[in-house]
Amino acid sequence: HHHRCRLIAKSKAPQTKHTTATAMSSINEDWSSSSDDEDNDSDDEMNDEDRFTFHSICSFTQPTPPTFDTLASALEYDASNCGFHLLNYLLPSTNEDFYEGAIILVNKCRAHLKEKNSHGSLGGDELGKLLIEYLTGQNGGAVDMGEEENVKYFKPVLEDDAVLMC
Repeated sequence: HHHRCRLIAKSKAPQTKHTTATAMSSINEDWSSSSDDEDNDSDDEMNDEDRFTFHSICSFTQPTPPTFDTLASALEYDASNCGFHLLNYLLPSTNEDFYEGAIILVNKCRAHLKEKNSHGSLGGDELGKLLIEYLTGQNGGAVDMGEEENVKYFKPVLEDDAVLMC
């Protein structure tokens, strides 16, 4: 079930009817095919979409965090620089709580690193290990929608977090 999540994150992956990339490409085609004087609102929305800046899960607490144009590139950065694979910790995409679980997972990870790396002194591998220990350990564990404490993780840790908008 983790393989399917990876398909969503990689832009060159085979397209399935559930793939976000397919939906986005068809939206972009609709926008680009409309003439300039038709619907200015769509053009404005597309420009806003183009300006999304993604912060990787691991590196956002560093003094000058890198930014990324796509979610896939931000996740790839975490995988190659920190050894952290966010997609491995998501609920199966068939789970009815998939989206809520993903939001909680991202915010739990960000909150944990914000607390542990408040001075911004930790680097890639250290940040990745912190998250892996947190998510697999008894104190963090996988996201469980039954826990009332998870409710606080619906509030974004990082303001305007583009990762949560995907």
